[in-house]
Amino acid sequence: MDRMATSPAFLSPTLDLRRAVSKSWLPVLGCLAFICFTSTTLMSGYHTQFVVNDAWKLVFGNWHSDLAGPLNYDCRKVGHFFGYGAVGLIFRHAWYQTLRARRIRIGRVLKTNRLFLLSVVLSVLSIFIVSSMDELHQSFLPQRVGSFGDVMRDTLGTVFLNLVLMAWRAYKRAAPLRFGWKLPRRASATPERAF
Repeated sequence: MDRMATSPAFLSPTLDLRRAVSKSWLPVLGCLAFICFTSTTLMSGYHTQFVVNDAWKLVFGNWHSDLAGPLNYDCRKVGHFFGYGAVGLIFRHAWYQTLRARRIRIGRVLKTNRLFLLSVVLSVLSIFIVSSMDELHQSFLPQRVGSFGDVMRDTLGTVFLNLVLMAWRAYKRAAPLRFGWKLPRRASATPERAF
């Protein structure tokens, strides 16, 4: 009696999709936990100022030690911009994987560019909601202040890094044309040099 080898993935292809989607949302949960940690009074500007002061004295001594305060403020705002921008890219990846799995599961045809753009929009919206909730939470903590400017900084950081990612993707897509390579017929094939 011949028995056919079967696997859960073969019997249910959506099982692999669910795993891929759940794996793509795990980094998002980690980022949200990190945001919750940094939203405490321990990470307030008051406490980080001590770290900046000690680092300044270690590197520069007492030379222009009055600049440590503005440096702390500026570093925190740059951290908002790029930190939330990076979290936005992680959200974008999770949304992309989720939308892609949904597209495969229901059999809809949605072009990859539209899928990518929709995932970018959802990541920007997600960051706007998360940073709004973060700033609202900070307004109730001692030594913390909720700021709509930080919400906008976070959202613009996500928009900026997503635009950088889109530009990089366009650059990589155009690379075979710049170097005179023939475009492959299959997506998995590597470009061959045109002679």
